[in-house]
Amino acid sequence: MKGDVSTPQNPGNSLLMRWIADHMNYPYSDHCLIWPFGRSRGYGSFGRNGKAIKAHRYICDLRHGPAPTPKHHAAHSCNRGHDGCVNPNHLRWKTASENFKEAKPHRKLKLLPEQARAIRDLKGLEIETVTAKRYGIAESTVRNIQAGRIWQEGVKRGRAFRDVEIRHIRSLQGKRSGRVVAEQYGVTTNVIYRIWSRATWGFVSDMTAQGETK
Repeated sequence: MKGDVSTPQNPGNSLLMRWIADHMNYPYSDHCLIWPFGRSRGYGSFGRNGKAIKAHRYICDLRHGPAPTPKHHAAHSCNRGHDGCVNPNHLRWKTASENFKEAKPHRKLKLLPEQARAIRDLKGLEIETVTAKRYGIAESTVRNIQAGRIWQEGVKRGRAFRDVEIRHIRSLQGKRSGRVVAEQYGVTTNVIYRIWSRATWGFVSDMTAQGETK
């Protein structure tokens, strides 16, 4: 797009484009991938050259090429576009009539271990109602996961970062991929991107306290 050289292939310093690049080959078809950045009426969105871009439509374009006609929409097979799903495996170009005819009742999806870990990471950072809606589960399930009563086997417990760790993670922005940093700290890539974008842990200043090392 003219005026903005950052793309998933060449993200530069764009956290958003790097996140898209890291998730274009998302391996899970039965689970939603939730957009961690801005939303508009629930749908993922971002600004580009002064225009509002729908994240799911942008990703559908990358995966399947341009829309066949102006009447085609980036349709979700999961019926969770309003919850911010941008899983490339869930997106197809369809007309409104095709989407209506092929729409299926939404079925409850099982959580992945990495999603359970992400829910633990959100404890104290996001209210349970929002987390439950994000993952399509009950608030009681969120509370049980965060309390360690369920989803323990094979899943690392959520962790609380120290201020120095938050500053260190921020210092790696643009130097290492979100996936590498996530593996280093034992969290999901979404946790790292949310720290980089200040969506979480924004209260930690970038100034290093006296005597504290990065």
